[in-house]
Amino acid sequence: HSRNHLLCGTDDGFGIIWDTSEVPSKLDSPLLAYDCDSEVYQAQWPASQPDYVALGMAHQIRVLQV
Repeated sequence: HSRNHLLCGTDDGFGIIWDTSEVPSKLDSPLLAYDCDSEVYQAQWPASQPDYVALGMAHQIRVLQV
């Protein structure tokens, strides 16, 4: 977890972490991608727990160690 990392959830069911230190150059592939099998509505990466991310889907939440 740093200011160069961006966590996002996608409508095709992935939680993705991007390394934005490469911006404005082209971002070819994410640093990490996790397949949730359903649309990710919320993604949280708390500063108080930088080793974990939470991904929220319609009927479940997944907490992952990164």
